[in-house]
Amino acid sequence: MERKRVLVIGRSGQLARCLADEASGWSGLDMTFASHQQCNIGSGLQTEEMIGAEDPDAVINTCAFHDLTACETDFDTAFRVNALGVANLLSAIPEGCHLYHLSTDYVFDGCVGDMQNEAVKYCVTCRPSPINNYGRTKRAGEIIALLPGRATVIRTASLFSKYGSTGKGGSNFLLGMLRRATEPEPSPIAVDSDVVMSPTYTPWLARAILHMIDTDQKPDIAHLVCDDPPVSWHDFAKAIFEIGSDPALNPIGETVPLFREALSRLVPRQSDPWPPRPKFSALERSPASIVLGDWRSALEHFFLNVWPRIQEAQP
Repeated sequence: MERKRVLVIGRSGQLARCLADEASGWSGLDMTFASHQQCNIGSGLQTEEMIGAEDPDAVINTCAFHDLTACETDFDTAFRVNALGVANLLSAIPEGCHLYHLSTDYVFDGCVGDMQNEAVKYCVTCRPSPINNYGRTKRAGEIIALLPGRATVIRTASLFSKYGSTGKGGSNFLLGMLRRATEPEPSPIAVDSDVVMSPTYTPWLARAILHMIDTDQKPDIAHLVCDDPPVSWHDFAKAIFEIGSDPALNPIGETVPLFREALSRLVPRQSDPWPPRPKFSALERSPASIVLGDWRSALEHFFLNVWPRIQEAQP
C-alpha cells in the first residue's frame, strides 16, 4: 500500500518537533518538514513552489504568529501569517490534498463558563468571538480554511512538552515552572489564578493528528486537548510541583525537595489586563473517538520518562 505523503509546514516549533518524534511510529505516513526559510506561507510564490515540489496528500500547518503583544502592535504581520498564509496554502495544495490547520482556544471570548461549572466548555459548534488580534487573525484563518471544504481546523490550547515554543523564547509553561523550581536564588512564584484553560501534552496532540491523517478523518473542526477538568495556570503550576515532589513519580530524588520548596513559594495573582485574553477558554474534546489522555497523567509521564533524560543531558 502506498504511503501517504505528509508535509508539515514548520520544523522548529514545539508541535513540529513532537510530530517529528512521532513520525517513525506511522508506517503508512511519509513525512517531510519544511522550515520557515523553505516555506514562508506569507509568500504565495514560495508556498506554491514548496507544495509543488512535494506534491503532498496531506499538509499540517503548524505556523502561527502568536506573540500576543506583537500581534496587538503588528496586526499586518499577524494577519499575513495567520490568515493570508492559510489562503496561500489552499491555493497551492493539489486536488485531493487535505489541509490540517492548527488553531487556538483564543478564537473564543472566555464567557462560556467558569470553574464553578466544569461541565461547560467550548464545543466545536460554539460561536467564536475573539477579543485580541491573535484570536482575530487566527479566526480569519479558520474562516478561510473552512470555505472550500478542503481543510480541518484543529483547535488546541496551552501546549506543554520537553520542547519550548520558538515564539516564547524557547520555553513553555511547564519548562518555565521547572526553571523556577530549580533557580539558584529562590523567590516567590506568582502565577495567574484567574485564567482557566485546557492544558495539552504536545506529544499526545501530535499522535492524535497523525492518527486522524492515517485513518483519513477529515472533520471540519476538531478540538484536540487533554482531558481532566479545566484548570487555572496557578493550579496547573501547583500540579506540576506536587507531581514533581512525589518520589514515586519523580525518579530524580535530588530534585524532589526543590519541587516541594517551589510549592511553598507559589502564590496566586491576577492576570495582566493587556494584552486582553479570554479568562475561560477550556475546550470540549472532539471528535470523541480521538482520546489524548488527561493532563495529570501527561505530567506523570513527563516526570517518569522525560525529566530524567533532561537532567542527564545537563552539563
